Amino acid sequence: MKKRVVSLFLAAIILICMLPTVTYAESTSENEPVYLGTEAEYQSTFDTMFDENGLRMVQVGFNSKNGVLNGKYGLVNKYGNFVVQPIYDEIKLYADHDALGEKGNSTVLPIYFIGGYTQAVRDGKMGLLNTRGEEVIPCQYDFVGLPSEGMCRVLNQAPGNNDLWYLGY
Repeated sequence: MKKRVVSLFLAAIILICMLPTVTYAESTSENEPVYLGTEAEYQSTFDTMFDENGLRMVQVGFNSKNGVLNGKYGLVNKYGNFVVQPIYDEIKLYADHDALGEKGNSTVLPIYFIGGYTQAVRDGKMGLLNTRGEEVIPCQYDFVGLPSEGMCRVLNQAPGNNDLWYLGY
């Protein structure tokens, strides 16, 4: 008699423990479709990730516990191909504040190129890249300005003298 009561008691405990699991399984609906949007909505969202030239800056490197170690920047097109190889310490990003005011929305597309050129830093030195990913001014200067009327400023600091800069065009 005791064995029968104990076994019924254990069976009751097992059923009570299974009750929340059964209730949860009934309340979830795995078969209902999730609306992800139309193809046009997807394409519109996708387009906002790229600038007017169809390029997006990406960082390539190895993650460590303290952050990104040896991270380098490059530019990819919409097909995932590198237009600018990830060899740069920094590629300048410019914001189009005029477009924000005209459109009246909070979406600002990234702008990497102004007048077809962007500033890039490699090994601590600055240069200029064009939209095809070519270094039109090699990364060998302390500062390179964006072109204006076909010319741009290049500055180099004098070795050992923080106050003296060499200026060129």
